[in-house]
Amino acid sequence: MIKNNKFINNIFILLISGMMIYFLSLFEKITYTQIAGIEVIKLYNLILPIIIFIILLSSFSLTISVSKIVAEHKYNDNEILKSAFIIGFIINIFMIIITLLLSKYISVLLHNTMLLGPIRTICIIIPLSTILSIQRGYLHGKEDMFIPSLVNIFEIIIKIILICLFLKNILHNSKVTVLYFLILINLATDFFSVIILGIRIKKYIHNVSKVKLNKIIVKKIINIAGSITLIRIISSINMVIEPIILTNILLIDGYNIDYINYEYAMINSYVIPTINFPIFISNAIATALLPNLTKLYVDKKYTEFNKKIFIILFIIIIIGIIFIILLLLYSDIFINILYKIKINKSYVYLLAPSFILVYISPILSIIIQACNYVNKLLYVSIISTIVKYLSLLFFVYKGLGIISFCLSIIIDIVISMLLMIVIIISIKEPKN
Repeated sequence: MIKNNKFINNIFILLISGMMIYFLSLFEKITYTQIAGIEVIKLYNLILPIIIFIILLSSFSLTISVSKIVAEHKYNDNEILKSAFIIGFIINIFMIIITLLLSKYISVLLHNTMLLGPIRTICIIIPLSTILSIQRGYLHGKEDMFIPSLVNIFEIIIKIILICLFLKNILHNSKVTVLYFLILINLATDFFSVIILGIRIKKYIHNVSKVKLNKIIVKKIINIAGSITLIRIISSINMVIEPIILTNILLIDGYNIDYINYEYAMINSYVIPTINFPIFISNAIATALLPNLTKLYVDKKYTEFNKKIFIILFIIIIIGIIFIILLLLYSDIFINILYKIKINKSYVYLLAPSFILVYISPILSIIIQACNYVNKLLYVSIISTIVKYLSLLFFVYKGLGIISFCLSIIIDIVISMLLMIVIIISIKEPKN
């Protein structure tokens, strides 16, 4: 592994850029929150989950699927790109039509008809977002991480500059105008990124239009991207129904709504993000690892494949243990620095140890994807989600109150981990 300088360099690039993106994103959020004011931010937060969900469906996990297929070196690069662009184009048309048709209904559900225009505006950023997903996937598959990482950083810097230059000047207009601005700055940054990544891709290919559509590649992209997108949809739905289920069963159990909302916000908005801080390290390594492991698996270099996995897992576990120990010792300081509030430390003590498993889960997921077992991850997501809510109901029934939520999270983590380990153990060598 030490000899593989390209792989190590990619991890280093992704770690540094991941850290920079984390803090720049935090600064961006603080900036637009302070300038726009609470009334605009409340409206923006209403449609933000919708923006994320629509972009999630539109991009169709093409970054991961294209990255994996490019890394296999089985197919012509031009054919891969053309197949991905055609799939993306079809999905984009479908998503734009659906968004336009449902926009009025969504604004009514949100009890605010002034959001109708901003929701429809999301359609404008869908195509560029999908193109970016394909471009990033292609370059990741080539293990070319520097330019995509640099572009991600510049995207946020451009957003911050645009917010500082123009947001204050349009505040005298309506709240909806400000919402349009916050949505459309993504158009400017995406356009910039598409041009830069397009120039970089020209280093590898020249003309995609003359290539015929490869049905095998299309099928493979759909199989990989479809499974990953379904997993992400389940995760998104889970985020929506989790507070609804928790609130209702605790209300039935006799708890006060203010207490439930406060404790849930404390756990979900402060405790878990703090404990989960090192996950950006795992995600950075996983991004670099997917094309690398895919190549080793296809080339049947199993010794190197296994060695790399063990070393990476060992490093992440050590980092995770050190962070958890520091967090358990100095949780007050950590959370006070990040959020300037005091929390119930018992939540940290209860949840933190299990998150060592969370830190290694992106690596296990990438191993499964690299070995062409991505559809199995869908079963992991479904089973662990069902078990999570069954355990939540059981613990509430046993009178454990809000602690039931923490215990259900731990069970979800453990079940997911066990299922992924079972899948990895069952992986067979590829046929000739």
